[in-house]
Amino acid sequence: MLQIYKSCYRNLKPEGFLIVNCKDSVRKGVVKSFDDKTIHLAEQAGFRLVERKNVEAPPSRFRLVQEKRNPDMPHIRHETFLCFRKE
Repeated sequence: MLQIYKSCYRNLKPEGFLIVNCKDSVRKGVVKSFDDKTIHLAEQAGFRLVERKNVEAPPSRFRLVQEKRNPDMPHIRHETFLCFRKE
């Protein structure tokens, strides 16, 4: 992913924005968040985090089926939008 963010940085105009939509996932019953890793990689590529916003989001059809099969599975009902700026 670092190479992708570096490519975005190279191709964006100065003061350009990169918006990334991150959604947590569940692996073996544990919620995995990708926000912090994404921020770290984008900053390594040269971006500066401008805003981090959590918004409510309905689950996908796949997630609903998985939750129905596994009632103890954690429910994910939000997504995170990260706004970065090329300095």
